[in-house]
Amino acid sequence: MMGKTIATIIGVWAFAVLFYVPKKQYIHCIVTGTVGYIIYLIAMNLGASAVAATLFASLAMTVAARLFSVIRMVPATIFIVTGIFPLVPGSNLYYTAYYTLNGNVLQGVIMGVLTFKIAFAIALGIVIGSAFPQKWFNDIGKRLRIKENRS
Repeated sequence: MMGKTIATIIGVWAFAVLFYVPKKQYIHCIVTGTVGYIIYLIAMNLGASAVAATLFASLAMTVAARLFSVIRMVPATIFIVTGIFPLVPGSNLYYTAYYTLNGNVLQGVIMGVLTFKIAFAIALGIVIGSAFPQKWFNDIGKRLRIKENRS
């Protein structure tokens, strides 16, 4: 689990660099992506399906991104786009193409459907996390900024 977490940190950081995220936001991008991936690992260890675990993880990641957005006063998109990297079903997409091109169309379709479900779970988690009222995040952010200024 530690190796996967380190790979997640490096991957999210690399995407932050690739997308020209301001350097001051790197640590928050990394935390956002890592929170999502740790939720994913916990859900998988508790017996959730890959689709359900991805839904929970993307929801948690979106909430973290929105919190960092109000605390850091930058768009949440910065954290969502970079933080989603660990949840993207890249290997599933690869195996979909692999099985299909090697003539095992049935296995390719099975992998394709799973890939679609995971991608849909990511989108649904972001939509649900974005549906929470902005006022909640603004109030939390205001409280955290006040504590930060007192220190």
